[in-house]
Amino acid sequence: MKKTLLTLAVTGLTLLGLASCNNNTSSSSTPTPSTSSTATPSTTSTVGATDTIRVSGPADHQEFVLNKLAELKASNTAFANVAFEYLQIGEDKVDSSVTDWSQGPDVYAYASDKILDLNKAGAMATIPQTYADELLDQMGEKVLSAATLGGELKAYPYAGDNGYFLYYDKSALEAADIESIEGLLAKAGELGRKVAYPLKTPFYNFGALFTWGADYQITLSDEGTLTKIDGDFDSEKGIKAAKAILKIMRDANWQDSQAAPTAENGLVACVDGGWNASAYKAALGDNFGCAKMPTVTIDGETKTLSSFLGYKLYGVNPLRGNEAHVELSHMVAKYLVSDAVQESRYDTLSIVPTSTAVKALDKVATSPVAAALSAQSAYAHPQGATPGTVWSCTNTFITDIEAGTVTEDNIAEYMASVNTLLETI
Repeated sequence: MKKTLLTLAVTGLTLLGLASCNNNTSSSSTPTPSTSSTATPSTTSTVGATDTIRVSGPADHQEFVLNKLAELKASNTAFANVAFEYLQIGEDKVDSSVTDWSQGPDVYAYASDKILDLNKAGAMATIPQTYADELLDQMGEKVLSAATLGGELKAYPYAGDNGYFLYYDKSALEAADIESIEGLLAKAGELGRKVAYPLKTPFYNFGALFTWGADYQITLSDEGTLTKIDGDFDSEKGIKAAKAILKIMRDANWQDSQAAPTAENGLVACVDGGWNASAYKAALGDNFGCAKMPTVTIDGETKTLSSFLGYKLYGVNPLRGNEAHVELSHMVAKYLVSDAVQESRYDTLSIVPTSTAVKALDKVATSPVAAALSAQSAYAHPQGATPGTVWSCTNTFITDIEAGTVTEDNIAEYMASVNTLLETI
């Protein structure tokens, strides 16, 4: 296999080709990419024989993705003369790891809350309209909202599992016990145990603020810079959600923590994400239970507690190669979110799909974690373009609940402050 030294403006990554699907990595700052030895000239190819498409993603996706790209290459003559390389860059690191996108990956996995920075860097090609229409039919509007910026679809969602829900001990709780947060907290008290819900953390407390429908909208400049944030968390909708947080945090049976709920640690239920499911399964065994978030009642009105739901997506970099090269990169990304690949990804990596059809398959729909995520998704806020102020604007409000200074009489004032801080760029 021929190897060529290539200096990349990318930090902390490894390049591996189709013929090298193991986990060997290079510590060199100028990594040696392995290219497919089957990349030979062909008159049927739409690009030259030396063309290479780089795909980046987490290290544990490497083997799966390279195997799928090998299948694509074997089945589609458009890729007969294309070599593939895999760059190990986590979805949460790609925006900071790549410093020069003209030398970065062509197709890259990223977490949905990174969209603003990636777009500002010029790293996001707009999805062709034909593909956008097909993705809408395949996944639905809510999923695609996490990939949309300025009215344009910017990415291909492949994973819908970056969200949270309720884990519980089935030996201690019945289905009726977890329907409402009030009932769950009361039952925990009867059992001498606690309900863990990390409301001191913005990912969880701001997620709860969406419960009555309060929200924010952002405005971008033509260059993709955030210029304005409009929120309505100072409205009745935001105030009711804030009262729900106050109600939970005041309860003696609430605890700000996260751990598998067992008799040994004194927890009976816990709000946590799908990413920790294996640890919870190991701790609870046959008593492993999970469900959507409970309801909460404020001023006589009952709603299901809201949450954030983040996605993992593939973006296409328009800064590398000519138009034909970028077109092929779109074809790669579209293929990697196809129903067949999503089903295979679920089978191999247990990643919850974004495809409506794949989510409806028995093996997915009957999975407790996938079912809980799916049920909660109806009440979850897609974590797309997220302003940085989201992660700080509730700090004083939460701290003052702990201190006992927030009351139902002054909570509207606190939410006015939260909304102002949210909107301050």
